[in-house]
Amino acid sequence: MDVREYYETTAQKYGHNYAPTYAGYPSNQKRLQLLLRRLREIRPATLLDCGCGEGTPMRRIHDLGVEVWGFDFASEMVEKAKENLRSVKLERRVWQGDVTDPAAFHPRGVSCPGAWEVCVATGVFPHLTDERAALRNMAAALRPGGRVLIEFRNDLFSLFSLNRYSYQFFCERLVQFQDLKRRHPEYQGQLEEIESELAGFFRTDQPPLRPGSEGAPSFDEVLAQFHHQEEIGPLFTECGFEVVGQYFYHFHAVPPLFEKKHPELFRTLSLEMEGQAPNPRDRWMASAYVVEAILRKSR
Repeated sequence: MDVREYYETTAQKYGHNYAPTYAGYPSNQKRLQLLLRRLREIRPATLLDCGCGEGTPMRRIHDLGVEVWGFDFASEMVEKAKENLRSVKLERRVWQGDVTDPAAFHPRGVSCPGAWEVCVATGVFPHLTDERAALRNMAAALRPGGRVLIEFRNDLFSLFSLNRYSYQFFCERLVQFQDLKRRHPEYQGQLEEIESELAGFFRTDQPPLRPGSEGAPSFDEVLAQFHHQEEIGPLFTECGFEVVGQYFYHFHAVPPLFEKKHPELFRTLSLEMEGQAPNPRDRWMASAYVVEAILRKSR
């Protein structure tokens, strides 16, 4: 499915995710609060938002006194960002580009630094099939000692959600049925029987696919990558970074399949978990996290 098509068709309403009146779980708002808290502590002079969407994070980062630029690969998102940022005269600091393309970091006709102190990417890496290219491009765009703040979907959450993500995790990450059937074709029938029976232990009908706009693919159909925390260090090290922090958000106080039946309980107790001091159970009960990493000065 085309990730770009999904975001092209959601650009006009995507800003609602940041509105105080947003009816769903405010995960984007919690993620933005997390980023702003870290940026207040880091106090960078310049920042590049790699996947800036409709511009709300850029506006909030600008309000901290940070000189900010951004790009997005969806043209409709770029136009909406320019519209939203015009009042603070940042519309000329937004352009169209793909984080996996080195050219995106050197826009034509845009006055910007030769290198940034911080690069941010939220809502981007879960869709990528070439994360290393994106990380290396960000490394090349940073000053020595610069930082990245990048969001990832939490693979270990699948062991708590009890839904189709859990079933996929068991089949693909733990048991690895396809590999077993390839190596032991004599057991293929039995393995397929186990695989089918295992599905009965999970709510594989949950969560329901969220429909896309105007015939575009749904958000669930354009997800590509989930990572557990043990995988992150080697990935960043390979691309010249040192991980210095992992910050969890979008908590679930009870498995998400109970959210619809007990909405007030789910929202109240889950929001209590947001922004608390790190806890070992975070890696199981949060569906996403932000990685902070510093570019090593000698690579």
